[in-house]
Amino acid sequence: MQREDGGPAFPSDDECCWGMSLREYFAGQALAGLMGNPHTMTALARDNPDDVTVGEIAGLAADSLLRYLGDG
Repeated sequence: MQREDGGPAFPSDDECCWGMSLREYFAGQALAGLMGNPHTMTALARDNPDDVTVGEIAGLAADSLLRYLGDG
């Protein structure tokens, strides 16, 4: 199953260079927010006994936002 990535985050007319996808951009923004809040990181460690990584959580947040926007 191929995951919908929302297309390019910063589209341009230059076909050689797509850069990052919208999903990757959203995940990076979520990751920055998660890492910037020590209370969030503590809660994630406590509430995720299955060793879910912060990167996976950022990816889930990106997927959720794409679904909310109707792209995923």
